[in-house]
Amino acid sequence: MDRRPPYAANAVPADLERAYADHDVTYLLGANDTDPHQHDLDTKCQAEAEGRTRLERGHAYFNYLQRRHSGLAHQLHEVPGVAHSAKAMFTSPCGVAVLFDTQGCKNP
Repeated sequence: MDRRPPYAANAVPADLERAYADHDVTYLLGANDTDPHQHDLDTKCQAEAEGRTRLERGHAYFNYLQRRHSGLAHQLHEVPGVAHSAKAMFTSPCGVAVLFDTQGCKNP
């Protein structure tokens, strides 16, 4: 928070967090993003404490937000058959459904 962008320079951190929690946010996690040795995965101790894989870390972050903000309206979806690939994520039936606000993506 020491190097905030100018638009947030005078904002109270708790207010920024509440505003984020109040937004309509959807998280897409690749159900196959489970390789703990993927070449650009952060393996520093701090990252490993969040989970061994991106899938674990995504669930940990979402669970953390749910604990901090009762009634959180954010959604999380595991996208079947997708590992760490933006193209596969956003061209999947679930990715397309989320992008275009249509049916076709269910929570795990």
